[in-house]
Amino acid sequence: GTCAPTSSVSRHGQGADGQLRWSMASSGTTASLSDLWGSDVSDVWAVGTAGTILHWDGHAWSSVASGVNAALTAIWGSSSTKEAWAIGGRSIIYCKNSSCAPVAMPALSGNANAIAGNILNGDAWIVGSSGMMVHCFSGGTCTSDSSAGIGTDMQLVSVWISKLGAGWATGYSTKTNGGSIVLRLSGNTWTNDSGIPAMSTPLSGTAQLSLVSGTSASDVWVSGYNNTSPGGGPLLLHWDGSAWTQPVSSLTINSQRLWSLSENRAYLSDRYNVQYCKAVCAGTPCVPIVACEGVTTLPQTSINSIWPISATELWSVGYSGTILHG
Repeated sequence: GTCAPTSSVSRHGQGADGQLRWSMASSGTTASLSDLWGSDVSDVWAVGTAGTILHWDGHAWSSVASGVNAALTAIWGSSSTKEAWAIGGRSIIYCKNSSCAPVAMPALSGNANAIAGNILNGDAWIVGSSGMMVHCFSGGTCTSDSSAGIGTDMQLVSVWISKLGAGWATGYSTKTNGGSIVLRLSGNTWTNDSGIPAMSTPLSGTAQLSLVSGTSASDVWVSGYNNTSPGGGPLLLHWDGSAWTQPVSSLTINSQRLWSLSENRAYLSDRYNVQYCKAVCAGTPCVPIVACEGVTTLPQTSINSIWPISATELWSVGYSGTILHG
């Protein structure tokens, strides 16, 4: 179906050709929706402006009080513990059993940009500006995390954690030609992933790594933008457990969202288009490469976030309460 250019939530299905099929769902709000997360087909959360939190129970979307009026920009949860965390600016919201309440933010500078965690035990990490890193625990408490030892010039913009606890966070320095950073989590300690700077495309001072997603510790995707001229443009990296690989075919989306539906497969989107990429072998023995296919234009609306319920079913949210389902 087609979608009006208003804030919404949407759901999608994936056809046999790998393309997305979208239809409109009623959100019951006109707030702009920025992010969503779900544990299964009957438990999906969405967040947005003015402290908006919505919950899908498998039949309809309903509003849930957040206790704040701040714009909420990201949400993540645990499918095992049935908990969810929403963030925005200096706000942290903890949700359990379809109810939500604010949680005290640790005494750190900066604003929260992204959150992800371990779906098995409910632990989560929040990253943000001024090198912000916060560790939140199942049950609703949070503490500061300084294990990475990074400076306040670092703008951390994305984080992803595997179900076994391995994790990656991405960001860049706000200093002139400060370069990008990829942090790697082992146990409860973050360290710089030294494999990134060794890549053929220069990242120091020329690229901003902005998004990370994956399905396991041997299937991680990082996207961004390479500002090198000539030769600059959208950037996508894939980690296979031993090395990072870059695309060898056309990548045209300057991604604002990145998500992985199944092993070695990723989708990137800006507000109007989606592009599908996959990690494959070239030759014998296998030489890992990343190949990106054509661009799919979304149905007459702009989206802010997409969440895969399965490899064949997605929800997406956007402006004026738009929700799409496919």
